[in-house]
Amino acid sequence: MCIRDSTGVVRDITERKQAEEALRYSEANASKLAMVAARTDNAVVITDAEGCIEWVNNGFERITGYCINEVLGKKPGDILQGPKTDLDTIAFMKDHLQRGEGFNTEIINYTKDGVPYWLQLDVRPIVDHSGQLVNFIAIESDITERKRTEEDIRRYANVLELLHIITSNVDMSFDKKVAALLELGRETFKLPLCIVIRIEGELYIVEHIVAQDVSPPVNNEFELGNTYCVHTLAVSRPVGFHHAGESEIKSHPCYLNFGLESYIGVPLRVAGKPYGTLNFSGPEANENPFNETDFALIQFFAQWLGSQLESHFTTKALNEMTMLREAILASANYSIISTDIDGIILTINQAAQDMLGYTEEEVVGKQSPAIIHDPEEVVARAKVLSQELEQDIQPGFNVFVAKAKLGVADENEWTYIRKDGS
Repeated sequence: MCIRDSTGVVRDITERKQAEEALRYSEANASKLAMVAARTDNAVVITDAEGCIEWVNNGFERITGYCINEVLGKKPGDILQGPKTDLDTIAFMKDHLQRGEGFNTEIINYTKDGVPYWLQLDVRPIVDHSGQLVNFIAIESDITERKRTEEDIRRYANVLELLHIITSNVDMSFDKKVAALLELGRETFKLPLCIVIRIEGELYIVEHIVAQDVSPPVNNEFELGNTYCVHTLAVSRPVGFHHAGESEIKSHPCYLNFGLESYIGVPLRVAGKPYGTLNFSGPEANENPFNETDFALIQFFAQWLGSQLESHFTTKALNEMTMLREAILASANYSIISTDIDGIILTINQAAQDMLGYTEEEVVGKQSPAIIHDPEEVVARAKVLSQELEQDIQPGFNVFVAKAKLGVADENEWTYIRKDGS
């Protein structure tokens, strides 16, 4: 395109017209982009070819806390990246930007207040009509909640796997399993003090404890009303305080006396009855409140612990009964012999061994009481029982238990034959 100026000289203005057209095109696109960007919840950032910010939308200000005047002329990485930002991701981004290439990645950035958040970052180059790089445009989506959910799922699965390893270890004692559970909980919740509490009336009694530093000893007692557990028991479900000093319990004796900023606890039930609590706590406030995954995990811990306590107490009671029975049998001055239903001897007390001359090793699991009886007496008793019970009772072990099988006690005098035949 040419024009004639006032002096009559013809000038070629093609390049100027192309530049004006490009400018009008750029301004029109920028206007459209601004309209779209203003209506999205995502952050939109436009930089020059060197990566310095030229424009941001309201979404950027909402997500980062920075207004546009605070970031103009600065590179996003210089103001948004922090200690948790992955160095490999930074290198990946710089490499693509230097080559003028777009990319898509996930990265941890930081708000103006220093709070980390996850972004899905989609960066694209903008070139002019000649193919020259003039800008980068970045669309940033806040994916913090999605990342937290993914991390919670991984954490939940990992904790359940570790708990299974603990619970299925047949070589671990009950106390060691409880200690391992508390250690697992301490790592899961990142809290240093882990306690199993037994409640008796208005007393809070420390039953099991794992701690990093100073802690109350086992069997130490406190007034229940002055402890954090009173809040857990009041609602009968998991309770958590991530910053107790700024919560509804900041004036309660539990916080005033112990000063624990972080606490998560759950009621503990054994055999369907209230027993106490399982709780984890620490002196420092947590960055985030406890979430549903935390409550689900501590509830799962409590359910397992309640079942283990029930099994432990049942086993302990049975062992005590067995020890008492064995003590009675051992101290009795008369013969006591027990068998299984097929007549094989299960136990023979010391008085029977002394009387008959047999040892446990010789008869338990190997012999029937028939070896200590006079065969003629057994045959005679079989005939009497056959008539009495109106059924055929053959000589053998059934002679001794035929009436007992019917629920009737049977008392008789017998001639025993010792091992030496006397």
